[in-house]
Order: sequence, then C-alpha cells, then structure tokens
Amino acid sequence: MAAMALCLPGLGAAEASGASDISYSLSGFGQFTAGKVLSGTDRTYAQWQCPCAMQNWEYVGVYEKRKGWQADQESLLGLQGTVRFGDSLSATAQVLSRPGNFNYRPTVDWAYVSWNVSDKWTLQAGRKRIPLYYYSDFLYIATAYPWIRPPADVYGWPIYAYDGANAAYSG
Repeated sequence: MAAMALCLPGLGAAEASGASDISYSLSGFGQFTAGKVLSGTDRTYAQWQCPCAMQNWEYVGVYEKRKGWQADQESLLGLQGTVRFGDSLSATAQVLSRPGNFNYRPTVDWAYVSWNVSDKWTLQAGRKRIPLYYYSDFLYIATAYPWIRPPADVYGWPIYAYDGANAAYSG
C-alpha cells in the first residue's frame, strides 16, 4: 500500500487565566492521511472487497483497491481542553472526529479529572487511553513518531480506552 500523511499539530492553541486560581488551555490537532492499495489477492473480507489493507482496528480504517486513492479512512480532527482549579486539581477532555465506524461524528475520547496529591503522586479518574506503550498518550499526533502511523501489531488493539482510575508516581 502506498500512503502519504500531512499532520497539523496544534491547529490552534489557547491558554487563559480567569479570576482566582482557575485557568484553562485549549488545543487542536489534525491528520490528513491518504492511501491506495497497489496489489493483492482478490477476495471478500467481511464487507470489504479485497485486495485491501486494514490500517486501524480502533476505527476500522480500511483501504480497498477498487476504490483507488482514499483519504477518508484515517484522517481526523481533534480538540483537547484542560481546566485547572489551582495547582492540584484539573479536568481534561478530548473530542475526536474520525472516519470509519464513527462516520466523522465527534466522540469523547478522553474525559478525566486529575488530582496532584503531592509532588510525587497523581490520582486520575475517568475515561483514558489504555497505556500500552510509549506512544499511547499521543497516538493521534503523527508528527510525534517516525512513521505514517504506529505499527498496527503493537497499537492496533480493538480496545483502546478504559473507564476507571489510576495512580501515578513520579519520583
């Protein structure tokens, strides 16, 4: 498969402080990815006419040879915002507009609160990406890694988020 990608990190970024200790930040990101299947064996796999290449299990980005160049399989737009309530409490949300099964409907990808209990301990609760490997926290920011997309064998899990809590120690 041939592919090209254009990444738009930090489409826009804003940060502000209001009254008291409340501040917020807002940033956006995007990725335009186009691909084309060059060759392969003719067969039908689920609803796709192959030869095809499935590049993302998370939102089912599938390129089909019969469709030629496609830019609607992995391209995305995202917006992330954080509200800080003083030095120890914050709330973060990330909304994505993706292709495939989501049909570009905006969905909440992350929504969690963080509490810095001390200089070394942080507690978080809500919806977060499963922290599988190094690139999990910034998987949609394609300029942060050396490939067009992270390896599907490592990052292409059908389960990509969890609802729950975690504790992090840094020290």
